[in-house]
Amino acid sequence: MRIESEDLALKLQSIQAAGRMPAAWTIVGNEPLLADETADALRACARRLGFTERVSLGFSATSDWTPLIDAGANGSLFDEKKIVEVRFLSSGPGVRGAKVLENYLSTMKAVDSVTTVFRLGEVDWQTQKAPWFKALCEETLTVFCETVSPNDLPRWIRARLRNQKQTIDDEALAFFAAQTEGNLLAANQEIRKLAFLYPEGNLTLENIEASVLDVSRFSLDAFTDALVSGDTAKVAKIVTRMKDQDEPLPVIVAIVAGLLNDVITLSVNPRGFARAASKRLSRRITPEKAAVALSRLTDVDRLSKGLRAPMRNDAWDELQSVALYLAK
Repeated sequence: MRIESEDLALKLQSIQAAGRMPAAWTIVGNEPLLADETADALRACARRLGFTERVSLGFSATSDWTPLIDAGANGSLFDEKKIVEVRFLSSGPGVRGAKVLENYLSTMKAVDSVTTVFRLGEVDWQTQKAPWFKALCEETLTVFCETVSPNDLPRWIRARLRNQKQTIDDEALAFFAAQTEGNLLAANQEIRKLAFLYPEGNLTLENIEASVLDVSRFSLDAFTDALVSGDTAKVAKIVTRMKDQDEPLPVIVAIVAGLLNDVITLSVNPRGFARAASKRLSRRITPEKAAVALSRLTDVDRLSKGLRAPMRNDAWDELQSVALYLAK
């Protein structure tokens, strides 16, 4: 069953009301921000329905896929419900991986204590015709996270602002869309920053200009450049400075997550769209390292929201640890 990312919230509401999590989901698309938000929404819904354990796996076409069978196996009656996340690190599972995947898809519905989330990047027309991909779409709820077109971006920005109880003048909206140049991640970063800078209510062109062109942007740009360049000393100094300046941590997390998602996407489709910084980073770290860092960023995000994370205490300390891990 195909679901558009913008329709997911309503679907999850009905699932939660019914009290039963579907056996499997697939996240497909070339928009990292929407894919990340979809994964977060699925995790949150699963937690509310009692899926307290989480297993993260990553496979390429040359990987041994048999750990997937073990991860999805039904344990004892006293085992916790779990969500199994499977990230494709290449454009497909390979011949042997496809057989394991086919076996898994045929048996997973019999195990109601496990829900599985498969995550792919952009898929081309050849992949869409592959038997394993068709099976995924048939046997799972498939959420498509496609790029928001330039024409739809103003509507998307206005809707996001409405969710945080802010409205925006038409002139300000046009300026906002032009400044973010159709880059959804950049637009979302600015939207989230507006919630920190201004109270609920209407935003003017003056507000948007002050936010988008704010000097704090230079700290974020310097941080990104140091991270991509592998300058560990500079990364450590900038993270400390951003903490002292009380920069919005969720915005920083979103920036790093966007870079890492691009690295993973480029490993699947080297000719796919990605920012220049992401391409530079992809030449220095592996997609496996990017996946590990993404998992750790989830803890940073939880800590920044006042939630607990296993073996972690301070969000800024953990952010610095992740950043240094990537810069090395």
